[in-house]
Amino acid sequence: EYSIWGTYEGENRRSGAPISFFVNKTAADTGRNKLSDTVTMRIYDANNVLVRTLTAKADTGLNRYYWGMEGRGVRIPGGGGFGGRGGGGGRFGGGGGATAEPAGLPVDPGTYKVVMNLGRNISDSTTIVVNDDPYAPTLKAVRDALRKATDRLNKSSIRLGTLNERFSDAEGIMNKVETALRDIDAKQADTIRKTMKPIREEIQAIREMLNGKPQTKQGYGNIPQVTINGYLNEARSNITGKTMIPGEQEERLMKTAEDKISEVITRANALFDNQWKAFRAVADKIELKLFKDYKAIE
Repeated sequence: EYSIWGTYEGENRRSGAPISFFVNKTAADTGRNKLSDTVTMRIYDANNVLVRTLTAKADTGLNRYYWGMEGRGVRIPGGGGFGGRGGGGGRFGGGGGATAEPAGLPVDPGTYKVVMNLGRNISDSTTIVVNDDPYAPTLKAVRDALRKATDRLNKSSIRLGTLNERFSDAEGIMNKVETALRDIDAKQADTIRKTMKPIREEIQAIREMLNGKPQTKQGYGNIPQVTINGYLNEARSNITGKTMIPGEQEERLMKTAEDKISEVITRANALFDNQWKAFRAVADKIELKLFKDYKAIE
C-alpha cells in the first residue's frame, strides 16, 4: 500500500536568489579559444556600487547559482566569512570554498544588476529585485545602524586577521631558520635557538589569549574559556541577532571587545619590536634572506 511503503524523494527549494545562465561550448572552443570553466559574477546596487563578487564553476548547458542576498563581508579570525550562506554554484549547487569572498549582512531591498563574465571576452548581465520580508519588514534606519555597528566590528576582525597572518609568517621563518641551523656551527645554532624559544612561547601565549588553550587530554570535552575572539563574537551575535538599533548593551560589548583586542595587539607589537628584532639580528649572521620588515598594527 502506497501510504505505508511509498516514498517521495525530491530536492527542497533552495534559499536565495537564483542566477541562471547558459554556456554554449562548441567544437572550436579548444586551445587558445577554450572557454573558461569559471564564471565571475559582480553584483551592483542601484547606485552602481559593487556590493559582492562571486565565482562559480560553469559547465556546458544551463547553470544556476543561488545568491544569498548578502553583501561583502570580512573573514573572521579562526573561521570563514561573516554571515554565512553565500549561495551555491556549479551547475545547480555548491560553489564557494575557502578562498571565496566572505558574505556579510543582507543587502537592502532594491534592484541589483548582475554582470557575469566567462573568461575575458564573454559577458552578460541581468537584474535581481530584492524585496523586504513582508511578514517582518525592517526599517532602513535599523538596517543602517546594524551595518554601521558591523563595520565597526569588522575593523577589529581585520586587525586580528592581520595578527594571525603575521604569526604564521613569523613561525614559517623560524621553521626555515631551524632547518638551516643543521648546517652551521653548533654553538652559533644554540644561540639562535635560545633566541627563538621565548618568541615561540610568546606567540603561543597570545594565541591562547585569542582562542583559548587547546584541550590535549581525552574525556574533558570543550571547557568554556574566556577568549579575545569570544568577546568579539559575543558582540557580533548580540548585534546581528536582533532587528533593532544597537543600544547601550551592544555598545558596551563592542567597547569591551575593542579594548581587549587593543591589549593583545599592543603585546604583539612589543614582541615584534623587541624580541623579534633581536632574533633577526642574530639570525641574519647566517645570511638567510627570510625576514620581512613589520610595521606596528594600527
